[in-house]
Amino acid sequence: MAKARAKLLPVKPAGTAADDIKALRDAVVIESDLLLSDLCLPELGLPERSVRSRLHDRGVRWDRNTPAGSKLAELKAILHNKSTGRRYAVAQGCRVPELYWFGKATEPPDFSRFPPNFVLKPDQSHSTQGVVVCRDGVDLIAQKKVLLSDLPELMTRIAPSIGLTADAKWLVEELVLDANPQYGIPLDFKLFCAGGRAHLLFCSDRNGKHSHWSASWYTRSWQRINERMNYGFMLGPTLAKPMGFEALLEIGDHLARALSIFLRIDCYMSPKGPVFGEFSPFPSHGLKNTEIGERALSQLWSLFPDPEEP
Repeated sequence: MAKARAKLLPVKPAGTAADDIKALRDAVVIESDLLLSDLCLPELGLPERSVRSRLHDRGVRWDRNTPAGSKLAELKAILHNKSTGRRYAVAQGCRVPELYWFGKATEPPDFSRFPPNFVLKPDQSHSTQGVVVCRDGVDLIAQKKVLLSDLPELMTRIAPSIGLTADAKWLVEELVLDANPQYGIPLDFKLFCAGGRAHLLFCSDRNGKHSHWSASWYTRSWQRINERMNYGFMLGPTLAKPMGFEALLEIGDHLARALSIFLRIDCYMSPKGPVFGEFSPFPSHGLKNTEIGERALSQLWSLFPDPEEP
């Protein structure tokens, strides 16, 4: 398998700034591993800003009142939570996990009427907070048995610990089967997108103990990036390119073009092909990136800025 280059010679300006920016954008579209190199973007007048600071500024903008009907208002409505994101993905023709129930913890469902394998998750959360992956009576996230009768109380108890109110909404979804049956929790393919295209991704494996969760990073041509890009997961093994990977990229590119901002799109790979998981407009809040991970993502955002950025 070809391996992405960790460090390339800096790309030096050759013509006008506008010409060089266009050339870099075109080059990155062809070879996304260029983002791992120092592209000398400040020399071209592009901002050298951390992903964390840009996400912070996005949060400030999004917290303000937004004119109804504006593009920003549309984005906020789509990306507000998991349920609005999945509705948008369905409208865009993407396959999503079957939805068994959606409602408040104060009005919980009868879990016994669901299939034995399902996922319970808050409508607003991140990093698997509050998520229960139930497979044959075992919560695969917590690695312990779970009684269906305990889940309503569990929802009520978890909510305040992850910053949710008692009347926060929850979803119960189909547990997507991974294309590889060895994974009880399906592998999570997380695509970093900007400029209407998926450029980099990592595949996270959340099976087993939390301390064993891992991630392996790739370019869109499935070249393994050997360096650790983020400290949130241990460095995982090199995986074989999954069947249906091109279809996964098509989903990422399609949704990225429709939304036209820097964001992460999470999907699963089932035996029948890719399944949309969720949007992450604030991926990890820009935290825990390694030096090379920060460089790649910040350069990606600088080369393909959001239309709504000042």
